[in-house]
Amino acid sequence: MRLKGIEAYFYRKIGSEAAEYVAARASLIHTDPETGLSYQTYAVSRPSGRNQFYLDEAELAARYRLVPKSKAKDWWDGEVEKIPPFLKKDVFLLSGALLPIFRQIKNVKDASFKIVRTTTDEGVRLVGLQVPKHTVKEITRLFDCAWQREDTSEEIFQSVIGGKESCELVENIRLKNSKVFGDYYVEVVPGFATHPKKFRSLGITSITQNSRERFLLPQNESEAVGLLQKLVSQYPPISGTRFIGQAQKEKDGTSSNAPPVETVTDEPAPIDVREWLIEPDLEQLALVTLDDSLTGD
Repeated sequence: MRLKGIEAYFYRKIGSEAAEYVAARASLIHTDPETGLSYQTYAVSRPSGRNQFYLDEAELAARYRLVPKSKAKDWWDGEVEKIPPFLKKDVFLLSGALLPIFRQIKNVKDASFKIVRTTTDEGVRLVGLQVPKHTVKEITRLFDCAWQREDTSEEIFQSVIGGKESCELVENIRLKNSKVFGDYYVEVVPGFATHPKKFRSLGITSITQNSRERFLLPQNESEAVGLLQKLVSQYPPISGTRFIGQAQKEKDGTSSNAPPVETVTDEPAPIDVREWLIEPDLEQLALVTLDDSLTGD
């Protein structure tokens, strides 16, 4: 952003020895809902872009010190010259009819989505959610997309215990990172009332806390991965049932180029009501009469 033509005050960060400046100009006036008092906000810009964030008057005074425009000019123009004419970066955009699936993606851990508008090189205009790179894999799992390589049970364990993401299994079972008695565990959250009995049969440890039974994988990684292999062989991730074949390969210690195994869920197929409609006979339809009170005549 060029310095010429900017109608703003220039500030230097308090306590910073580096010659870095920001430009602030008055923005909208807001009202505090608790006190009813109005306050001025300021749009703060840097050489790299306009209106990068907003501060109120008190925050601006606490963090920055006013300086003359002439003092900031040389540094500002120098920073602008360093900016390349084009910046290339990978952006992950989720576009289309988002309302039906927003409930699923809004619960992705550590995801801060931002609505963006852009135009592709082909001239296609897109509006959607910009997806943080570290959440792309989990979001793709939600919509049954295949990855170039399968996740092993060890990778699932490391991903969950590291707090990077949770893992959704079929039948609403979820793996998540939980802190219990000061230590972190991978917790297996049941989806249905029948799951606790099955979890116990697999050897998963259960504890009772606040009148609620919780299932935890061991902290020992090898033991946890062994139990996780048994679990995902029966309840694969919702990314599809490709983990069944992978879990079997882990067990046998062999590899195969065979296509992933697919299973069919027990849920009945949706019914198209239009196929159930029976067209009435026109002659019989002509004999039907309606009461005058129903027709409004």
